[in-house]
Amino acid sequence: MTAWILVPVHNGLSLTRKAIKSMLAQDIGEVRILVINNSSTDGTAEYLRTQYPRVVTTHRDPPLSVSASWNKGLSLLFDGTPNTHILVCNNDIELSSDTYSRLLADGGDFVTGVGVDDKGKLEVDALSTKAVDLTRTPHPHFSCYLISRYVWETVGKFDEQFMGAYCEDADYHLRMHQKGIKACSLNIPFYHVGSGTLNACTPEERERICKQADLNRLYFREKWGVEVGSPEYYHLFE
Repeated sequence: MTAWILVPVHNGLSLTRKAIKSMLAQDIGEVRILVINNSSTDGTAEYLRTQYPRVVTTHRDPPLSVSASWNKGLSLLFDGTPNTHILVCNNDIELSSDTYSRLLADGGDFVTGVGVDDKGKLEVDALSTKAVDLTRTPHPHFSCYLISRYVWETVGKFDEQFMGAYCEDADYHLRMHQKGIKACSLNIPFYHVGSGTLNACTPEERERICKQADLNRLYFREKWGVEVGSPEYYHLFE
């Protein structure tokens, strides 16, 4: 069966090239990637066309939010297909060749890797964790997560009231917890540039994204009664 990876992008072509290369190098067998291209203007669309058919792309203009991008991609990859799991990744990360297979082998319904900020540590850390039992912590990293069909059908779509980006991941984590689903991170490293989209933006875009992030924080507080990432937020998982 084909192992699918979902990747939303908005500009950041140099990062996307490296991300796609690492994803296509997974040791899990046939890998294909669905990219949600959100109005990129830096040559991303042209590059993605050269990667077909292993990389298929849907172009969105106006751009979708993170929540809407994930919903669009996961709907396409789960609904009416035999797929049981989808790996969802940012375009500002790079994977070791066995990331997908190791996450899948864990057997969890929602498991993630752990980002490292030094690319030199990627293969070293990946090798070191193969010799020991993987550590599981209840703090998933949504930059690289494996989601099962069971989670998608039980929890449902990401909340698209979170526009732009920010807080949609914390919201989904709480919703999984309410359904009795344990979302865990494993000490399987992936290289994460961090803020890749922001760094690729114009100053005007960056200001707009940051303002929307503040609005998302407000919506999260109104929805859950706590600030995201606060001690009160973590108490909700007890």
